[in-house]
Amino acid sequence: MTAGQARPVRDVLFLAEDAPSAQHLAHQWALANAGSDANAVLVHTNRRALRGLPARVRQAHLGPGTAGADLAPARRVIGALESHPVVTKSLPAVGLVVAPNGKAASVSKTLRGRAVDVIEWSAFERDLREQRLRTLLREQPRTAAGRAGLAVLIDEALDEPDPSADLVADIASAAGGLLGASGYPLVRELAPRFAALPGEQRTGSGLEAIERIAEISLGAGPQPGDAGVARRVFDAAADRVDAGDLTGAVRLVTLGLRLVFHSELHADGEHSLLVADPHTVLAPWRESRFAREVVATRPPPSLTTVGGDSAGIRTGAKGEFGHMADGSDAAGPRIVVLAGAYGSFYRPIVEVLTKAGHAPDLVRADELGPLLGRRDPTDQLVGEWLRLRDPDRWSALPEDTGAARQLGVLRERLAGADIVFADWCDPGALFASYLAPASARLIIRVHRVDATKAWAQLVDWSRVERVLLVSDHVRDFFAPQLAAPGEAMPTRLTVVNNIIDVERYRRPKLPGAERRIAMVGWGRRVKDPIFAVEILRELLRDDPSWRLHLIGRDFADSGLPPVADYLARFRELIADPALREAIVWVGFTGRLEEALDACGFALSTSTVEGWPIGVVEAAVSGCIPVIRDWPQVATKGGARAIYAETPEWVVASPAEGAGRIRTYADPAAWAGESARCRNAADRLTATGATEAEVLGLILGRP
Repeated sequence: MTAGQARPVRDVLFLAEDAPSAQHLAHQWALANAGSDANAVLVHTNRRALRGLPARVRQAHLGPGTAGADLAPARRVIGALESHPVVTKSLPAVGLVVAPNGKAASVSKTLRGRAVDVIEWSAFERDLREQRLRTLLREQPRTAAGRAGLAVLIDEALDEPDPSADLVADIASAAGGLLGASGYPLVRELAPRFAALPGEQRTGSGLEAIERIAEISLGAGPQPGDAGVARRVFDAAADRVDAGDLTGAVRLVTLGLRLVFHSELHADGEHSLLVADPHTVLAPWRESRFAREVVATRPPPSLTTVGGDSAGIRTGAKGEFGHMADGSDAAGPRIVVLAGAYGSFYRPIVEVLTKAGHAPDLVRADELGPLLGRRDPTDQLVGEWLRLRDPDRWSALPEDTGAARQLGVLRERLAGADIVFADWCDPGALFASYLAPASARLIIRVHRVDATKAWAQLVDWSRVERVLLVSDHVRDFFAPQLAAPGEAMPTRLTVVNNIIDVERYRRPKLPGAERRIAMVGWGRRVKDPIFAVEILRELLRDDPSWRLHLIGRDFADSGLPPVADYLARFRELIADPALREAIVWVGFTGRLEEALDACGFALSTSTVEGWPIGVVEAAVSGCIPVIRDWPQVATKGGARAIYAETPEWVVASPAEGAGRIRTYADPAAWAGESARCRNAADRLTATGATEAEVLGLILGRP
């Protein structure tokens, strides 16, 4: 038996030349095996019995007067295997003998015919130390409070001169725990120590991917070698599957997906390779051995595809909803709406269904449990996905009772559904594609942020009848994520606007509105309020009466340094007294229409949007829109495509934005443009037609 292998749950026999060292090791063994039923026997040559041994350790001391007292200590303890009554009586229960260094062969010869393993003292001591380190690494809390202690344990484990593969795997798992606890700087500090490990250990354990995830989280940006790192960690996951280590495979796949779909690469910045070249970003995943050999396994067939439609229209006991297959009347369809993990855009959908006479069952993310509210992959989510995708292969994966319970809640809420509408492509939509009834029609609506996440790679698209997308540019970079070049699209894609209740905003403006600028939903980096404040600064150069109304919540705390850095720059900018006095902090309000009554202009300064609602609601209210040409999707049409009928709404810089606002600074000029913007916004939203279109798509009557 070599260092790092698991010990059998049988008794251990220590043959000790040095009693004090043996006593120490006996305590370490008892501590490391606290949850085991194994006992130990300690054979030593001390003159007297040792005091203070753990209760589970018996001793046989070969002091004066015992046989072979004139022999060397090693020969005496080996001889006890055949002569000492305590030892001979214990041997039938012993599964492991720890021999003096250099004496393993002699011990094995003495024990010939017995089914025991023999390991030398130094190897066992190293093995025991590793065992204890592995236990500590697994038990240390992987939270913000425990991350400093976890980093200390990792550092200690890396001191082992020749760490086993099992210890390196636990080191990598603990380092992944540091990522989960936002301990990115700690991972960066440990990176030089990781680099000292053999390359195959760094790759095979996922440490290479962990280092890159931490670096990107700290603002390092993408590197040319990232694709290779991702491909290697996916292939290492396939190796783990081959070796029967399903838990290790899940951990590695999760790391690979987190690297490929890291939010710092795609979600908020001015540039995203996933938007510019989705196939290149997805190549490490699609071309990996894990994807080709493991994920390529199709889910168990449970649906019927009819009519040759590549979208896979499903039929069940019912034909057209409201009628049974034999033509008899039936109640309307049972509709389940999954609210999703990213926002409250589901409300207009529920209202449209309700106005049409339906009673949709709304399932909020917090009703399902925290797991299905995650925005990035976790081991639990990936593991449960694999269980559902290929039960034969992955049923041996240790069960996560919490995850199973939450998925059980989702299954219950979906039971009996005729139609499932999932707002956002998120974990709820992912698992609905496996758990919804076979006859149910599943529709998923994709916005923008969810189009940059990993979930689309895990959805069973053969179960999805249609995907609704909020804009052409989101469709253009989302569609390639569903099918590699040359492959058929697995479902139908339809672009349809968000629904806006325009009547809510048809209100008169308050006096002085033509000097006030609204920014709705500003407190996130992707909204880039610095761009908005720079517009304000341009305006204040020649007119101190301008005011910027920030409507919505302030920035939330973030463990990502790039977000913290952005917030620090924003706070520093608005510390300027001239700017500070010109900003009105409206905060969150449930009465947005009232907040917009005071404003005559509205900004959308984001780095990227799908189809923004706030600025259009403001335009309906009579605000003159000033919309940045969102840089991340500018080459896909972006803002200029959405607002093609009003190209003057879109600007490229703060100076251009300020210039547009100055053009309508005169009250008469503002009033005329405000009226024109109301009319243009009405045409853009076309609320009645949009409601009817969305209703038809959900009900299957487009």
